[in-house]
Amino acid sequence: SDGSWDADSRITNSSGYSRAPVAVVDVDANLHTIWMDSRDGDWEIYWDKWYGSWDGETRLTSSSGFSGFPDVCADSGGGISVVWMDSRDGNYEIYFRHWDPSSGWGAEQRLTYDDGASMYPAISEGAGGKIYLVWQNNRTGNWEIYLKTYDGSSWSDDIRVSNTAGDSWMPDVAAMGDECLIVWQDNFDGDWDIMFRRRVGDSWEPQGVVRNTDGISISPAVAQNTNQYCVVWNETGSDNVPKIFMRKFTDGVWSTSIVTLSADGSNSYFPSVIADRDHMFRVVWQDFRDGNHEIYYTAVDEALFAEDTEKPEMVSLNIHPSPFNQACYISARVPFSGRMEIYDLSGKLIVTHDLVPGENHIIWTAAGVPSGTYLVKISDNHGHKITRKVTLVR
Repeated sequence: SDGSWDADSRITNSSGYSRAPVAVVDVDANLHTIWMDSRDGDWEIYWDKWYGSWDGETRLTSSSGFSGFPDVCADSGGGISVVWMDSRDGNYEIYFRHWDPSSGWGAEQRLTYDDGASMYPAISEGAGGKIYLVWQNNRTGNWEIYLKTYDGSSWSDDIRVSNTAGDSWMPDVAAMGDECLIVWQDNFDGDWDIMFRRRVGDSWEPQGVVRNTDGISISPAVAQNTNQYCVVWNETGSDNVPKIFMRKFTDGVWSTSIVTLSADGSNSYFPSVIADRDHMFRVVWQDFRDGNHEIYYTAVDEALFAEDTEKPEMVSLNIHPSPFNQACYISARVPFSGRMEIYDLSGKLIVTHDLVPGENHIIWTAAGVPSGTYLVKISDNHGHKITRKVTLVR
């Protein structure tokens, strides 16, 4: 509170390894930390709470398998919710447990039931205590991102979030009011890029790309304040040095600026971000610039992005890459509802896709069509239209 860091405080004293810590502050200002620990011969989930001093470690799982990679969120009632991946049932599934300040810990609850592996969960709470849970699963043969929501009485069915030609990994989610923003890393075009999808109420907006480069962009994390989201990730470019990058999403529009947070030559990985009441985004990450893996921190004021949002054209159509081999990314902006159509050069209609007003993000996998040049046409119901060419090379 005085602008300086407290001294390091050791939380665990384990004969095993303690890894993957996450932390949250509840509405009563208690600090909760959750981690995975191997002291019992296999990996289990542990918890401790601090309010002036640490209460003492508590084991949350008793699994015959692997329990690991937890995430946690606080709720408006003063409690916290914890999720993790668990192999006790012979397959990786997602488990959940809730802590209430008056009654303590509830029972463990298994949330996923399918033949695929469910891994790397993330959790956030929105308006009215609604919980948003995301994870990756390979039930379709590809790794895809899935969502479940909890309305205070029951969990929804699994909802598929991603749908690309590649694998979708390592999701994160932040909730704001009745909406949430989900981010993940995806190799739909042959390298790893950062993708997103927003859900408002029960309606989905099209999936899109936060960052698409010739480099490798991985490990996204997202946080929100009153009216905007902040996404951070680590990216390795042509210099082969990973750095931490940041971009903001405000009222459905991405900032034009993508800010580099870590120094040149820093070898920076695995960022995490939170928002505070002063409209600051606080970012931490792992960094090798000192010859050893250490933790670095920075704070970013929203003023850094002031008046920095994309000014939409009336109609725009961008396609990349072109030529492409497996999939191309189409960004189409229209002021009114409309339609995208893809034709071959003989005039045969190949694909149609409905467009919503504003920005639309579409991935075309060109399944079942040969190499060649194709025409991508967008139009809306007020007569605005534009056409671009794209080349497929098998």
